[in-house]
Amino acid sequence: GIIAGSVQLFFAWRVYVLSRNIFIVAAILLCSCVGFFGALGTTIAVRIIPAYADFHKFESIVIVSLAGGACANVLIVTSLVLHLKNRKNEFPTTSDTIDRIIRLTMQTGLITMLCAVIALATFLSMRRDSYLIFHVPLPKLYTNSLMSSLNSRGGWRYNMSSELGGHYSSAQRGVSAPDLL
Repeated sequence: GIIAGSVQLFFAWRVYVLSRNIFIVAAILLCSCVGFFGALGTTIAVRIIPAYADFHKFESIVIVSLAGGACANVLIVTSLVLHLKNRKNEFPTTSDTIDRIIRLTMQTGLITMLCAVIALATFLSMRRDSYLIFHVPLPKLYTNSLMSSLNSRGGWRYNMSSELGGHYSSAQRGVSAPDLL
């Protein structure tokens, strides 16, 4: 809930910085808030009705929470990949940087998105407790996705300068990895 919402809000900000598309960002924010408040509602419901046998009484809140988080993840990954793919151009350095960002988005965001979607599908189609296999690791996946994204930014600048001989600044090359993020 809290970790997922925080990371999704960070990536919503990143989508806004990249695309300036307020509609997709609003959709991500809406889904993220639905997921967050659904998780908060689930926490409150578990506190009020602690018996696992009565779990069916608040399963709709769990469905809303899982669906909101999964929807936000799908929107984040697809909007980032599609927008970055459209920004590629004939300049090799810029295209290489964009390829690295797309690869990072696919490596981190896709795993988190798939895990959230599978948790929702499992909850809807199978025994109610089996979804936890995919839901419990989600906070760690969100944290890893965020940390991987933040840690990789310095590596792009280092890799680009070493590929170009190491003596050109970002401004001289005309591209800066943080500007793309």
